[in-house]
Amino acid sequence: MKIAMVTPRYPPNISGGGEISCRLLVRKLRERGHSVKVFSFDRIFPDVKNRFLLNVKVYRFLKKYVKSFDVFHVYNMDLLLAMGWLSKRYRVKSVATLNGTVYSPSLSRYSFFKYLSFRFYRNRLFMRWIRGISFFVTLSVFRKEQWVKDGIDEDRIVVVPNIVDPSFKPVSYKEHSGINLLHVGNYSVSKKQEFKTLVKGFSLLKKQDIVLYLVGKGKKQVTGLIEKYKPVNPVVHLGMKSYSMMGSIYAIADVFVHPAVEPSPVHRVLYEALLNKLCVVTTGNNFYSSIIRDNVDGVLLYPMTPSRLAGSLRLLISDKKLRNRLGVSGCKRVKEIASSDKVIDRYISIYKNLRKKIVFSGSFGSKFMKRDYDLLCKYFDMRFVETSRHLLVLLKRLFVLFRSVLWCDMVFCWFANWNSAFLVFFARLLNKRSVVVAGGYDVVDLPEINYGAYTNFIEKLPSRFATKNADIVLSVSKSNQHELLSKVSPRKNVLVYNGVPVDRFKPCYDKKPMVVTVGEVKKSNLSRKGLEMFVRVARFFPDVPFVMIGGFNDDTVSYLKSIASSNVSFTGFVSDSDLVEYLQRSKVYAQFSYHEGFGVSVAEAMLCGCIPVVSSQYALPEVVDGTGFKVKYGDVESCVSSIRKALSCSNNKGYMARERVLNNFSMSRRENSLLEVLL
Repeated sequence: MKIAMVTPRYPPNISGGGEISCRLLVRKLRERGHSVKVFSFDRIFPDVKNRFLLNVKVYRFLKKYVKSFDVFHVYNMDLLLAMGWLSKRYRVKSVATLNGTVYSPSLSRYSFFKYLSFRFYRNRLFMRWIRGISFFVTLSVFRKEQWVKDGIDEDRIVVVPNIVDPSFKPVSYKEHSGINLLHVGNYSVSKKQEFKTLVKGFSLLKKQDIVLYLVGKGKKQVTGLIEKYKPVNPVVHLGMKSYSMMGSIYAIADVFVHPAVEPSPVHRVLYEALLNKLCVVTTGNNFYSSIIRDNVDGVLLYPMTPSRLAGSLRLLISDKKLRNRLGVSGCKRVKEIASSDKVIDRYISIYKNLRKKIVFSGSFGSKFMKRDYDLLCKYFDMRFVETSRHLLVLLKRLFVLFRSVLWCDMVFCWFANWNSAFLVFFARLLNKRSVVVAGGYDVVDLPEINYGAYTNFIEKLPSRFATKNADIVLSVSKSNQHELLSKVSPRKNVLVYNGVPVDRFKPCYDKKPMVVTVGEVKKSNLSRKGLEMFVRVARFFPDVPFVMIGGFNDDTVSYLKSIASSNVSFTGFVSDSDLVEYLQRSKVYAQFSYHEGFGVSVAEAMLCGCIPVVSSQYALPEVVDGTGFKVKYGDVESCVSSIRKALSCSNNKGYMARERVLNNFSMSRRENSLLEVLL
């Protein structure tokens, strides 16, 4: 899976735990074999400080990559707007990890009454765009509840904890006298209610052999609060400590205190304390209850007040067995729910569920259908439904079709037949999207050669229904489009040419004076594919090999052999590699069809450098354009003259034909066009 990780900052630029969590997620996804590209905009736009302007620039930057990734994952809050715009405009599959409060109307801080704050109404406006993101992940149940209040659908947001850093190695407990309490945080932030609650609660404890250790910047604020509340037990401020030194600090602690008064993400220090088997006292009411179970893995208090905190600390200070039991259980708990394997499994499951589910109706007997299916498998979860030509058999499978449509987000049908009609009907019934490819036969009415769905009522009925009621009908050529629009008015019609894999059909410079045609040898193709004309024209070129490639469907080959000259050979069915070899050796490819919806075989031959000679009606002139020769259908003299000219041309003519296919009918071009329609 190709994943784009979008973040405002990425290590070595670290402003908090979010960057570390993002790096861990990227590393673990890569270890699982996923391709992850990190877009860190502190490096791409280092001078842009305004958050809204940064989102605008990020949106403009990323839109050229929308077809390059299966999923876009935005991490660390700042760029939610850009991802919301991208998701709405280009329908990309996106995930946002909500590990902060930026843009949340209910979680953001306001300097005064929020309903009088500009920021509140700005955030409500921004949430309209942010909700365009496909799926959301948050770090606590409390945060999820608040984001749901802000308008995110409850079924589009889940709680997934941060990953435990596998590089963090707990340090063994060091025996010491007394009881040591530990708090890690930033004390320099003005009006830090959490720190006030901590110091005030600690000051309510009687004098005993206990010490409160504080780790974090903010010496002035620490000194001020100690002077204000005057705790009788010592408070030691260690200041900022490096990540490598934290292990030795955890080793001398007995209780880790984290009295969050406002909801915040699951701090990485909380994980580290639990991994060191410290008894943790923190806030309940879904703040951290997704990680810690009260009186099982730690102590949860709500509301978090100085008096309640002091009461819990008194109990833990006096009961060593309780501290040890909670510490051991907490360590086991965090390993169970926040291990890298568990968290990565959750994210991969989220990514996979974002991929649209498509029911593909067709037949793998046709290589152009198989190519479309393989192409779409790269971007969607696919379920294949074999087309049945027998109505009675299809009626028996109606429940299977209905269940398939229940499963999917969209149906994609090759040819407008009974199979497609039922799938389109069920899709309309269940409010699912439907796409039908009008491939040729299904929109044709040629009674003179007894060809086309519109020549009989039984086939005309489903064709009309499917093409009129599908959300989108794709035409494979302008000729095919004209035939469709002359019969029905679809809800939406888009021209998407068939595609040919250019890497499989390569030219050869050693061309032989040889003429090839490809087509199933059966009675109906004598006139429609011009097989009989091919054999009759061969008589005028006794020294030139004429090769007819295609399986024998009935005894038509016997008739063709009876009228064929000695220079005509019939190969029967050949493998793809043998087909390419024939086309690479042959100088001329002939297709004297009465009707073609596109002409995939002609395009394949052109890719191999063959000079095309085709009939001048329906789609074939559109495929060949000026790179080959066009003949009047059924006119032997015109066919002979054009083949003679083609045989006398230089090989450059064949390479011109190849360039036409490369520029107009490549598989990559069809891929881009299909994705524009389906995404």
